[in-house]
Amino acid sequence: MSVSATQKKPVKQAVKQVVKPKVIPKIAPKKTVKQPAVDKTKDTDGDGIPDYLDDDDDNDGIPDHLDNDDDGDGIPDDQQVDTDGDGIPDYLDDDDDNDGIPDHLDNDDDGDGIPDDEELDTDGDGIPDYLDDDDDNDGIPDHLDADSDGDGIPDYQEIDTDGDGIPDYLDDDDDNDGIPDELDDDDDGDGIPDDQEDSDGDGIPDVYDDDNDNDGIPDYQQIDTDGDGIPDYLDDDDDNDGIPDHLDDDDDGDGIPDDQQVDSDGDGIPDYLDDDDDNDGIPDHLDDDDDGDGIPDNQEDSDGDGIPDHLDDDDDGDGIPDYQQVDSDGDGIPDYIDDDDDNDGIPDHLDDDDDGDGIPDDQEVDTDGDGIPDHLDDDDDNDGIPDHLDKDDDGDGIPDHLEDSDGDGIPDALDDDDDGNG
Repeated sequence: MSVSATQKKPVKQAVKQVVKPKVIPKIAPKKTVKQPAVDKTKDTDGDGIPDYLDDDDDNDGIPDHLDNDDDGDGIPDDQQVDTDGDGIPDYLDDDDDNDGIPDHLDNDDDGDGIPDDEELDTDGDGIPDYLDDDDDNDGIPDHLDADSDGDGIPDYQEIDTDGDGIPDYLDDDDDNDGIPDELDDDDDGDGIPDDQEDSDGDGIPDVYDDDNDNDGIPDYQQIDTDGDGIPDYLDDDDDNDGIPDHLDDDDDGDGIPDDQQVDSDGDGIPDYLDDDDDNDGIPDHLDDDDDGDGIPDNQEDSDGDGIPDHLDDDDDGDGIPDYQQVDSDGDGIPDYIDDDDDNDGIPDHLDDDDDGDGIPDDQEVDTDGDGIPDHLDDDDDNDGIPDHLDKDDDGDGIPDHLEDSDGDGIPDALDDDDDGNG
């Protein structure tokens, strides 16, 4: 509902944002170790089973595909390999095959002519990972497995684009080019702007593609953040932290608030810092299609129920009214019963920035969902009548002078306590 000119403070409204399903970045294949010719007589643990047939060469109870010291000599296997024989073991060598291409950019680290991603077989089942839908043989399909290699480390924590030893999720400069990721339009330094990346080569940039790997399964159905076997789109607690997602402002548990991760145009600048979310040259506050999806903002319909989001009390169609799902400060108390939404110590009825986003509340209300906030819009309900001539600014069918926000029978224009909070 819009705010009439006579109200002291606008009626609080949740600022709705259509979020494109999260996209899991491709995980750089683990470095493949080039093996010497198989010695079929070698039996490290002397158990009568030659190593090439034995899944536990040193008989330590750890299967070889999970054991980083297969021969039990106390030296990790990855510290013994020196592919190019230059005296620098591969784990310290940034060019294992000495071909002049740094390993983090080389898809054939060992120089054997076979791409690394075709050599890796995490579970040792004879099916290379790129053909295997269960790389670690744990019974969870890879597209639902948050730890596809079964090493105990979530996949998103293993990606290290620039090979600097700092995983991307902790690294503010993934490609080590000196430009912070939030300002970099080519985070991975591959020469392709982030908003033009096309993982499956189908001609649709990943930022607009609902099936980045072209496997026929929509991306949003493949994400399982907590690896519990329930994909996020069916899971009401994606990160398994005990806080239902509709009350959790960090659904994936990565320490970054969800509203700071949305980047509609894939330019490396999150929407909350970007004044042109779709990179069309029109500032968002003047743009009637902020996300550039071709659907005017006031016609967006997230749950496909035929009711535009700005008129729909349940945008995601989960049966829970939207106003009961907003929890600005992530304290577990939804805003509609929390008198300090942003936990800044100022009661909401005295706070002109209830959600603590730095934007005054009266500048966030957009009654007609046209992308122009009411304080800049001379036709709040988009009915063609300028607000100063319109007796029903918000188009709700109730004349402005009869609006009664708290339903106490006293019109707001005559009510000293519009929201009825005492």
